[in-house]
Amino acid sequence: MTASARRHPARPSLLIASLILATFVTAVTSTSIVAVLPAVSASFQITQPQSAWLVTTAVLAATASLGAWSAMARGTDGRIVLLIALSLFVVTAVAIPFADDWATTLVLRALQGMSIGGVHVTTQVVIAAAMSPRERSRYLGHFAVAAALSTISGPSIGGLITETLGWQYVFLIPAPFGVLAVIGLLALPRSPLLRPQSAPLMSALLLAIVSTGALLSLEWAGGGLDGLAGIVAAVAAVLALVPLLLLQHRGGWPVLAYRREGGRGIGLLGLASLTSGAVFLGALVLLSQYFQISQRQSAFDAGISLVPMVAGTVLAATLIGAIATRTGRWKESVLASAALTLVGVVALGLTLPQGGWLVYLGMTLLGIGVGGMSPQTHLLIAHHLGGAEHVGFSSALIAFTRNLGSAVGVATGAIVVGVLLTSWGIDQLTPSPESFAAASSITFLCMSPIAAIALACVALLPGSRLRDE
Repeated sequence: MTASARRHPARPSLLIASLILATFVTAVTSTSIVAVLPAVSASFQITQPQSAWLVTTAVLAATASLGAWSAMARGTDGRIVLLIALSLFVVTAVAIPFADDWATTLVLRALQGMSIGGVHVTTQVVIAAAMSPRERSRYLGHFAVAAALSTISGPSIGGLITETLGWQYVFLIPAPFGVLAVIGLLALPRSPLLRPQSAPLMSALLLAIVSTGALLSLEWAGGGLDGLAGIVAAVAAVLALVPLLLLQHRGGWPVLAYRREGGRGIGLLGLASLTSGAVFLGALVLLSQYFQISQRQSAFDAGISLVPMVAGTVLAATLIGAIATRTGRWKESVLASAALTLVGVVALGLTLPQGGWLVYLGMTLLGIGVGGMSPQTHLLIAHHLGGAEHVGFSSALIAFTRNLGSAVGVATGAIVVGVLLTSWGIDQLTPSPESFAAASSITFLCMSPIAAIALACVALLPGSRLRDE
């Protein structure tokens, strides 16, 4: 496919609008759910850390399925694969409200997470096949604003629906947007094909086992699983890791082929994506619980309280997209964002027990930081470092690391809070406002080394300008 064809895709407005809707669907699902976790905990009589698995299960399933989705998107028409993922998403969004027990709810969330993984990968593959990296940077702000709007509206609308209809119906929010995205994609012609390659089915399966086993082992370490289940998960992850590494080393069609996509730069970017994902979603879930439990806010008010963080995210993502489009430079602004992420995490760790305006200041700094470290920014850089021939690889790598980091961040945050409350002799089902604030404060301080790793990775990235082709 020629560079000229990439710069002039057929019906670009409809293409971008459909892809933005797909991005909005996945983002609003994650953000609307974080506001309902206390209600879920009360409904199923589970602890606050256990309720966080409503988020972690979906993110984990998305992570585990990324390799297979990437293979399908690269080997065939990416638009068709995206339609399949969006259709599965809509079906699960409608089905979850009718689940009558915790196990069924988690199974449906896992299926929904798989669909989210497909949307993440194939959206980027479709747009990368149609446009050059610099052209894509022009739309970076549009995607970031859509994600930010979902973050603003998601917790508030989710909280409002929880208070009026019940938490189950929060899952219905994204369904109409998913249907609109499907209609838009159906109206488009076939998307341009990248060089097709065979599906890495064995690598994708092993990757799913490793990532799932690692997260379940983490839950076991925090006391959330019984001994036998945790041991089985840990052993399965270790046994699958060895052949996975051998397949990656041997080549062919490795799922995480960072060495052929941009050398050390892609590897560093993947680590930055993982750590920033852990900080962002871990902080979002924990802050929503903090406002409802420690500050005694309603689910709706807790969603409103997250607005300073989201406003910072919108501002940073939009500015970085504009700067990259005008100058082709990105490293300075992304590096500053990584530094602000670290400052925001530390500030929240020091101010949560006292509350007040300093908490909102820390949230704003964190929002600006994670806005500059958004998935769209990382994908733009990855496509630039890897080149047009490897957009499937780089999209899979960034989506995998971002989702894995998000799952680790939520699970680790929940585990730390649970362990602290237990060690203090406090019932996790009904923690006091003061104890939950103290546990949240320590958890944020534990996040600071993770944010520091993200900063170091960005600092070591090569700072070359974005290409026009």
